[in-house]
Amino acid sequence: MRSIAHEMGRLAGCGAHLESLRRTSVAEFAISDAHTLEDLEEAARDSRAEEMLVHPRKLLPSLPAVTADDEIAGRIRHGRPVNLPELSRAREVKVFYGQRDLIAISTRVAGTLFHSKVVFV
Repeated sequence: MRSIAHEMGRLAGCGAHLESLRRTSVAEFAISDAHTLEDLEEAARDSRAEEMLVHPRKLLPSLPAVTADDEIAGRIRHGRPVNLPELSRAREVKVFYGQRDLIAISTRVAGTLFHSKVVFV
């Protein structure tokens, strides 16, 4: 939007800019999901901060998710590739340990073999 305003001003020969711009959504996140810093600080004091955060499984909705068992999680955390046969057609996947712990973003290297390119410890 800023570029469009600038270009319109250039074409009109007088210059232009935006006085304000408010983003109401980005990808799957809407302004209605937002919280003020004051709300988060209050929630942190009351040990309620986690309930205000976006559930990790909602992040990167275009990637399928898989839940790792202890063995797979250990292999991922040590930088080793893992077999994920249920996701053999996916190019990238989110790997969780339990319901909330996002431990890796993994890329398929061949068949059902995935290697994690980002590991969260």
